[in-house]
Amino acid sequence: MSEIRALIAEDEEPARERLRRALEKMPEITVVAEAHDGAQAVELIRGQKPDLLLLDVQMPIFNGFEVLEQLERPPVVVFTTAYDRYAIRAFEVHAIDYLLKPYSRERLREAILRAIKEIGAPKRSAERLTALLNDREEGPQHLRRVSVKEGRGYRVVPVDEIEFFRAEEGLVFVYQGGERSLIDTTLSQLEKQLNPDRFYRVHRNAIANLNRIERVVPWGQGKLSVLYSGNQRLFVGRTRHHEFKRRLGLDL
Repeated sequence: MSEIRALIAEDEEPARERLRRALEKMPEITVVAEAHDGAQAVELIRGQKPDLLLLDVQMPIFNGFEVLEQLERPPVVVFTTAYDRYAIRAFEVHAIDYLLKPYSRERLREAILRAIKEIGAPKRSAERLTALLNDREEGPQHLRRVSVKEGRGYRVVPVDEIEFFRAEEGLVFVYQGGERSLIDTTLSQLEKQLNPDRFYRVHRNAIANLNRIERVVPWGQGKLSVLYSGNQRLFVGRTRHHEFKRRLGLDL
């Protein structure tokens, strides 16, 4: 197998350094980037597209699970954790490896060899990772925060503060308070991740936050217009009228 590109996501600098030094002694592994929190991890993974992710479960801004929930195609993952027993049980069931801190170099080597086998079978790895995320003890998990592009970096926005997502000329934008920001994902991916009790795809190019709607008014020829703060407007696709009105309890 060719060289494996690895990314480390760990909030504690000494732990990152120990892990990097250990990986540098493995000739098949090249560390391409390091992240100190979940938001930076999402940004670097999207940019670097590593083969392997060494991912801490507990990190600021986004924890390890929330990092993965924002990725359309996650790399092969080796989790690291100090005490998340529920996560460890899930990893064991789905055969995705983890490192329980403190871990030895021999245990790290074992996890890396297992990950390399997974990299050689990407479909199987993706299926196991999906099963892991769906089997968390906390029950169904919905996207709670997203990272939007701002200058050369990213800004973290709680999804409840977002009015709507809209696709425009092949890009997806977040609308909040009359302003828009670019987000690196697709509407189809967002539709799967967002809480369906709060978000609804009102049109093929837009997902509305139902809790932030200010007004809904008829717009001629059977159209429905959804109004948000700052005179922001969406239109509801005709095939989605019935379900949209049902969710809002409307009689228009």
